[in-house]
Amino acid sequence: MDSLSNLLNRGTNTTCPDYVAPYIAGVVVGRSALQMVEKGLIGLDDDVTEILLDLASLEVLDGGEPIDGIPTTKPRKTKITLRLNTTLDSTQISMKKCPLAFEPGSSWSYGAGIDWAGELPQAFPVPLEPEREIAGHEIWGTMSNYAKLLGALLDGGSLVLGQELVDEIFTPQETNTNALNSTIQGPYKPALGPLIPASETVHHGLAGLINVSDFPGRRKSGTLQWSGMPNLFWGLI
Repeated sequence: MDSLSNLLNRGTNTTCPDYVAPYIAGVVVGRSALQMVEKGLIGLDDDVTEILLDLASLEVLDGGEPIDGIPTTKPRKTKITLRLNTTLDSTQISMKKCPLAFEPGSSWSYGAGIDWAGELPQAFPVPLEPEREIAGHEIWGTMSNYAKLLGALLDGGSLVLGQELVDEIFTPQETNTNALNSTIQGPYKPALGPLIPASETVHHGLAGLINVSDFPGRRKSGTLQWSGMPNLFWGLI
């Protein structure tokens, strides 16, 4: 395990191999989407389906019996905001084909919300042409570069984001905390909450989980945290 300060102090000349890091791209994607907010291109509580037309077309599972193996759905009633997408809760198994599992904002599940947030910057002119676009699923890069982003957030945003939105990242956002915690402490605990004590509850911010009380000997209240494969963990306070 390496400390953030050690990674930041290695400098740019230190050899550090590229690696694939599944499931820890949320803070990268979230920051990119929030840059759109900072530029005034969209608001946190604006309806993103006005821009993401594929998402707008998805209906919601209605709980009925499938017909010929096809799930039955109903029209979505509530809007889908960027705030909801960055807390992962408007979930689909396959982003552009499967219906929403529930009405946006009515529950929480580990899903494709952050991936949809990653689609948002692509709707605006961006002076980059990446070879692959995989949003919340995974990133390619070095541990040093990832640490620089985390360090920038600790430094109030530095050159990557303004202080106001950095504060928003560290602010609990999730309203469906019962659904969130039953998932974190339930079947997904080995993947999503291995370091969260069974007796504790958490919130979700715009880039990860936030513990709302001290975890003695582990993490202070207010720590923003996430983890991913292969056995990668980070926490910011």
